[in-house]
Amino acid sequence: PRIDDEELKQFGLDVSAWERQAGTEKATTRVPEELLERVWGSPSVTVHGIRSSADFEAAAISGNATAHFSIRIPAGMNPDQVAEATVRHLQSNFEAFKTPNKLEINVTQKAPGFAVRAGSQLHAAISRAVKRSRKVGPENARLGGAIPVAAFLSAASPESEVLVLPIGGKTDNAHGHESISRQDLHYGTRTFALILEELSRL
Repeated sequence: PRIDDEELKQFGLDVSAWERQAGTEKATTRVPEELLERVWGSPSVTVHGIRSSADFEAAAISGNATAHFSIRIPAGMNPDQVAEATVRHLQSNFEAFKTPNKLEINVTQKAPGFAVRAGSQLHAAISRAVKRSRKVGPENARLGGAIPVAAFLSAASPESEVLVLPIGGKTDNAHGHESISRQDLHYGTRTFALILEELSRL
């Protein structure tokens, strides 16, 4: 499902800054809304590693190889359908090689994407708390929505609201050798205290 244009415009993406952060010389489009739609509204594949049985034998022909990858899906996509389509794609391409080798595919985890309901009372209260703490409003980025617990909590309690609020920075190395600066820890603690204060007023 396409992301609402108004949500994309409110983010106010600086394409040049995005290019520098992404490490690319030129984005596929200079229109901020189109770029955000492609980044946030489309699936993305991350290859985590490829190993062979001859990793340290340069002259040897490997008897097998293993690849690990994950697919981030946006909110609204069915993870079962994505998994089935991925398996079919890999199998059909492998069969086209007409090789005697064998292909084994294991789907180890599936979870739906998640997006918050922007504009709600909870969202507004947390936005106020962030602005009071950091002197600037939050970036309503569609990041972290692939965290399975967010979607599971939302499905388990549809009448409740779930928001993902990180307190770290871009240099924290999420998912590997993670760290957090003292300043971010201080502001994060202050922000959560202000959130509780704002929520008490609802």
